[in-house]
Amino acid sequence: MLRYLLMLATHNAESHFHLGTIAVNVLGCLLLGSLVGVVDGGCQLNGGIHRFLVVGVCGGFTTFSTFVSDGFGLAHQGDTLHSMLYVCGSVLLGVVAFVTAYHVAGMLVRVVSN
Repeated sequence: MLRYLLMLATHNAESHFHLGTIAVNVLGCLLLGSLVGVVDGGCQLNGGIHRFLVVGVCGGFTTFSTFVSDGFGLAHQGDTLHSMLYVCGSVLLGVVAFVTAYHVAGMLVRVVSN
């Protein structure tokens, strides 16, 4: 439901890019990076809870299949440049979001535990 609402809020019919899909996936990368950073930073999470948050919440929130479909749709319409920008930009933003959240969350856990 949250993914759907976020995609509606960011819908722009004039844009070549599917901003809702990008927003959902980048936010999911932020959440996942935070979870992994918290655990790697020393916070103990029950294995079942960790799997639920990673696979259930983050996996259920993000949308890889829609990302692929959106990128393919742009290419299929002959808009190769925007397709490549969309795919590469989405991956880059996702990696930056994950790595940033991972480091910030890990640092916060270490600061709080000291």
